Amino acid sequence: MGDFNNVVCGEEKMGGNGVRRRRVEEYTSCMNCCNLIDLGFTGPKFAWTNKRDLPSLIQGRLYRVWANLEWKSCFPEAHVKHLARINSNHCPLLLALDNPPIRTGERPFQFQSIWLSHESFPPIVRDAWEGNQQNVRRAINTFTLKAINWNKEEFGNIL
Repeated sequence: MGDFNNVVCGEEKMGGNGVRRRRVEEYTSCMNCCNLIDLGFTGPKFAWTNKRDLPSLIQGRLYRVWANLEWKSCFPEAHVKHLARINSNHCPLLLALDNPPIRTGERPFQFQSIWLSHESFPPIVRDAWEGNQQNVRRAINTFTLKAINWNKEEFGNIL
């Protein structure tokens, strides 16, 4: 089971035992005493899961990247991204020290094989084909839009 010693509020954990307020206070007090700031994150909300079905499912943020103000002033564009879980119950974290280059033009659609292993993906395919069986082009366009939006919600748009 995950160690939730660094969860700082109830929204960072779902399922299992509640967040212990005293532990949260001790943890945040230590980080404040050390003058550290949490760099935050983008991507999936929970970086760990026990991979169980409801009602035994537990998920949590679990990981943080801390920095002091001196480090942050050296890397003002630094940001953290929770990447997709692949064959694990943990999300890898990516610490990028600068902003990605600005893309010109629209990014081409790219199917990701990891989608096939996600439980909420089959309805995306089914919904795209419903009512579009006679128009393949419309079905593909509908699927593409639905898959892009779904990917952004589920995986934080890592494409």
